[in-house]
Amino acid sequence: MRKHQEFRTFDRSKPLVSLHVPKGAGSGLWQSLQDACKPRFRTMAYYPDIGYLLPAGWNAPETIIHGHFVRRNGQAVETVCSGADQYITVLRDPFQVVVSAYFYGKKEGMSWATAHSLEWFMEWWLKQEQGPLMSALPTIKGYRSVEDYAASFIQIGVVSRMTEFYAALGGILGVEFAGEKIVNASAYGEDIPDLEPAFRKRFPLDFDLFDFADRATAG
Repeated sequence: MRKHQEFRTFDRSKPLVSLHVPKGAGSGLWQSLQDACKPRFRTMAYYPDIGYLLPAGWNAPETIIHGHFVRRNGQAVETVCSGADQYITVLRDPFQVVVSAYFYGKKEGMSWATAHSLEWFMEWWLKQEQGPLMSALPTIKGYRSVEDYAASFIQIGVVSRMTEFYAALGGILGVEFAGEKIVNASAYGEDIPDLEPAFRKRFPLDFDLFDFADRATAG
């Protein structure tokens, strides 16, 4: 995969924030970053729901922070990592993110999933201000297009092209990734309501960004 011309150049003097979009292969990305990037980079996790918070010095050079920065939980990355301005992430089709999140919740026995149907969960999502991707990604002011938005990232991958993503990211960081790691996969267990058109209409930026990343990865 060639590095898309709209992605920014990596600056080693600044921290790199790896954004884990829930149900978007982020757990596997975190394991891969730890395996490939030590000792060249200092790696740290930010998962406040299980007690992983940022220590002092998180914004040091050659530091990679990976984790959940979910806006509706008050954990937007621009708040938690104030001043950070270079990112990586892996994206999945936004509609499939929602479906996978529901079945993962059911598998783990989470009350909101066991007490409700998939259709209920989808209808809940359609009432949210931001979609399943953008709610875990930074708010970048002043962008005029999806290309402008992506220019704050040094690389964006998609789950269906992880080999290409790791090849490109390894070249950027100067490390070698061993390959894709699959963590927390969930099997689907019921019919999926035909609500994808409603999601595309409600959250166009999510789908535009995913489509952009897919094209850039394929290029």
